[in-house]
Amino acid sequence: MSTLVSLTCSADTHLVNTAEDVALAIQHGLDGVVISNHGGRQLDGIPATLDTLRECAPIAKGRIGIAVDGGIRQGSDIFKALALGAQHCFVGRIPIWGLAVSNPRTHLERD
Repeated sequence: MSTLVSLTCSADTHLVNTAEDVALAIQHGLDGVVISNHGGRQLDGIPATLDTLRECAPIAKGRIGIAVDGGIRQGSDIFKALALGAQHCFVGRIPIWGLAVSNPRTHLERD
């Protein structure tokens, strides 16, 4: 069974902010971690996800999966995250906003 830890800013979970956090996840046999700042840095002093990824990805490389959730605002952000070592990017609210302003069915009828 795979184990994936989603790391958010809620009271009962912990953030992955350092290479040591990733090493600890590896030590405990996790299959992957999600780097997240919980949608916009609700806590003062939380680093941007790409900054955290830059530190954590070299430790995770080839040993544990790593994904990014947060800070993705455009396609180039996805390429940056993948270039820094993420295997997955969660895009969150951006596609939802696009769907909210436009009815996909209308676009199908025009084609």
